[in-house]
Amino acid sequence: LRASSAAVEPVVVVVALQELADAADQSLLYESAELIWHLVEVFFIAAPSSGLIAPLLLDWLQLHVPVDGVLDVASAPAPLAHPDFWFVIQRLVLQGRMDTARELIGSVTSQDMAELDLLSVTAEALGSMPLPSPASPLTEYLPAWKAWHDSVAAMVASSPDVQSHPELSNIFALILGSETALVNAATSWYELLVARMLFVDPAVKIHDVKSHTAPAIAAVEGDDPALCSVDLVLLAVMTILE
Repeated sequence: LRASSAAVEPVVVVVALQELADAADQSLLYESAELIWHLVEVFFIAAPSSGLIAPLLLDWLQLHVPVDGVLDVASAPAPLAHPDFWFVIQRLVLQGRMDTARELIGSVTSQDMAELDLLSVTAEALGSMPLPSPASPLTEYLPAWKAWHDSVAAMVASSPDVQSHPELSNIFALILGSETALVNAATSWYELLVARMLFVDPAVKIHDVKSHTAPAIAAVEGDDPALCSVDLVLLAVMTILE
């Protein structure tokens, strides 16, 4: 099944649901059903009166898309030396799991004081990021988010050490909304969609989501995407509102 636009015909959704029902892997069917139903709740039951959708979509993403490898890295004798350390940090940051990312960074011990200082600066930037919540008025959240963004951007611009550190510069590129960094880090179009709301355009409202789906799909899947059944249903839920 293919979808190349933000709109999905009802008949396509019916076929997609039938494919899910026929799935041989019942555990996958259960996970897919939870993923879809929770998204339905976000858009049609729990949708905030303000219309700001980022906090609910962030909760949805974090609940259903786990970050693998956190325990392996955290339990390593030297977490920073673990081959997946920076990959796990990147995945945590992309999904807005700042507290876990900071805890992992804080577990690092090193003889290199300069490196520890850089890690401390990174943890501080992550910890100071204003995260959206359903209770946050947009008039308060946006100025706080912009002030944080501008402060981090200025710090990075004035820090050659950050710029010359490939892994750290990539983390800062993520939180400053670099399109290349976001696309490279995302594992699905809907993960990219939520990350863009978190790091690029936090003011997206529920009725605007449909206009953001097609660009996210094109960035991750290409201009002629072959979306799976679950993708098609998620897309239908996100684009049904007028």
